[in-house]
Amino acid sequence: MTNNIISFQISFKGTIYPVQKWNAEGTVEELKLHVQDLTGVPVERQKLMYKGLLRDNAQTLVNAKIQDGVKVMLIGSKDEDIRQVQEIDKRVDRIRTTPVRKVKAFKSGPNKDDIRYNFHKITVIEEFPEPEKARKLLERLRDDRGVRHVMKQYQWSVGELTELTPFERTILGYNRNKGELISLRLRTDDMAGFRHYDSIRKVLLHELTHNVWSEHDHRFHQLNRELEIVADPKTFGGTRLSNDAVYTPASDDEVDSAITWEAGSYRLGGAARNLDNLTPDERRNLRAKAATMRMTKEDVDIEEGCGSKST
Repeated sequence: MTNNIISFQISFKGTIYPVQKWNAEGTVEELKLHVQDLTGVPVERQKLMYKGLLRDNAQTLVNAKIQDGVKVMLIGSKDEDIRQVQEIDKRVDRIRTTPVRKVKAFKSGPNKDDIRYNFHKITVIEEFPEPEKARKLLERLRDDRGVRHVMKQYQWSVGELTELTPFERTILGYNRNKGELISLRLRTDDMAGFRHYDSIRKVLLHELTHNVWSEHDHRFHQLNRELEIVADPKTFGGTRLSNDAVYTPASDDEVDSAITWEAGSYRLGGAARNLDNLTPDERRNLRAKAATMRMTKEDVDIEEGCGSKST
């Protein structure tokens, strides 16, 4: 076997497809055409992974570091898979044709706030694999101590918490009509498993923020940060619940003392500066901008994957 001829494997949904005696000087695009014949996944829906995503179709396998004996992972959907999911989407939409009515407040009884400020219905897509695991995930979110604390503190009542179909791969979650329905992506793109609980929980807090603010502006980011603090079990009301450090909500003066101006943008930290000359509105805007600057890459991904809408 010459150095330019290699044999390797394509892994797709638990099945191994051998690729024998392949020209290492061939391009990723040529390999994708062969993979289409092997698996039935169209080229335009293929993601080939080997030490990262193979993004450049013109790149040779040599430059992509694909060598003899390696395993390349394929992520993608066949036409038949997409048709099945579309049919499931239609059935789920028919199930939800009846508007969710808000639950009336209870006037008496034990734990009435737990009942009143809650997610009043949980729905999963029964046709998808392991629906019982999906339901347990949503129930865990509903019963999460930090999420329950947020719901009670802000007196929010959400009509329905649902599983989001993974057919629309660009959406991680959405909030319809400020709490009528919140839908979350639970499953990985390849439908082989479930997303990490902490990531789903963070998306839920993002969507709960849409109960108040529709646009992703500085007011939204400020409230979203507040919810993440309120939902942290170690910080409920500034009361110590463990040996870890505890957060106590700061006064306006304390917050202002932590904000400095640097290189034309706001940041947190550094020495305090005198903001006495600012109006109350300017001080609030400064704090909000500081909160926005703390967005992580995960925050950006969640915002880009938010499909919330209000009608």
